[in-house]
Amino acid sequence: MKSDTAHMKMVVNGTNAQQAATSAVPVGGAWPLIGSEADLYDTIMGNYILRHKSKHRAQTTIDAIAPVIKDIVRTTGKAPWRWSEEDFESWSATHTDAGNKSNTLHSYQGIARRYLEYIYKNAAYTFEIRRRYDIVFDVVAHEGNCVTHATDDNTNRLMLEDGHFDSMMTGIDEAIKEAVRTNSKNYWPLLRDKVMFALWHSAGIRDSELLGINKHSFSPNDLCPRMEKFGIVKVCGKGNNGSGLRYREVPLTHPALPFMLESYINEVRPNFLKINNPDETALFLSQRGTRLKIGTLNKRFHEHLDRVDLDDIGYVPYSLRHSSVTNKRRSMSLHAVMAIHGHQSGEITERYTHFTDSEIDEEISDYTNRRLDGY
Repeated sequence: MKSDTAHMKMVVNGTNAQQAATSAVPVGGAWPLIGSEADLYDTIMGNYILRHKSKHRAQTTIDAIAPVIKDIVRTTGKAPWRWSEEDFESWSATHTDAGNKSNTLHSYQGIARRYLEYIYKNAAYTFEIRRRYDIVFDVVAHEGNCVTHATDDNTNRLMLEDGHFDSMMTGIDEAIKEAVRTNSKNYWPLLRDKVMFALWHSAGIRDSELLGINKHSFSPNDLCPRMEKFGIVKVCGKGNNGSGLRYREVPLTHPALPFMLESYINEVRPNFLKINNPDETALFLSQRGTRLKIGTLNKRFHEHLDRVDLDDIGYVPYSLRHSSVTNKRRSMSLHAVMAIHGHQSGEITERYTHFTDSEIDEEISDYTNRRLDGY
């Protein structure tokens, strides 16, 4: 009898048209889920399969789902709502150790990630998980711990256009108004998100750097005193050639940030703190009062884009970093932009820059006209 992993590889590659079973009975091994957890797992998996069929997905795509999810359940010994990031990463490591190619693991991880996002977006499932097991469901598979596909190179990703970023922020403002009207528990997370994405878009830092910021990471910039105590933010980023983590100081340039950050720290952030962890230092907190995770950050980004019908363009959270580089490159020297974004090579900075043909033509014509005016 083939192992789960062998069967999984066959259906992902489209060579097995057998319908994936939705029953909680894996191939070759004891199933760790019993009682209500097994029932809930079956219900969610069955409905997820139906969702794919209603969208007329290819049968081979549908057949690949259950074996992947079952493999993670068996490897971790846990139901999907009990998985941690460490569980998911350990499972991924077993496939790396088994010699699976990166594109195969990329496929497996993508299946798991979409399955978890399906659960997260279903309010009935997340409510039931919290009611039964006192667990706040989270998507533990995200860009930070999944294989990067060959076509997903950060430097080739779309820049989030300024107009689209403005639309996303306007959508958040409208959602805040609706949350006030309906007394929604999403009110405080929306206020947090508005400040978080404004800071990310302006500073252009990496997602890990953003979430690593503490409430005391800010300091004045003596060269720009009008930014008050929010002139510089100290972030922890990656070093060169595998040298490990390193700290760097990023000057903040948007004039609205001091007021937004001050208001967030004093009026919004305290609503996330918990009695059992009142001294948490992270700037951006989850509803559990802990440092926000990358998976939640990515999820919120796509939710806000979806609200204004922009989530099908191909933007990813890293698009905000591309926007920052491009916007600053329009008015700053290459070396200044490199310093702000932590690039060690001007070539990397230029690859993050996205100028349109019309912008280039306009710059050339402006330069020519200035020369003619002074001739």
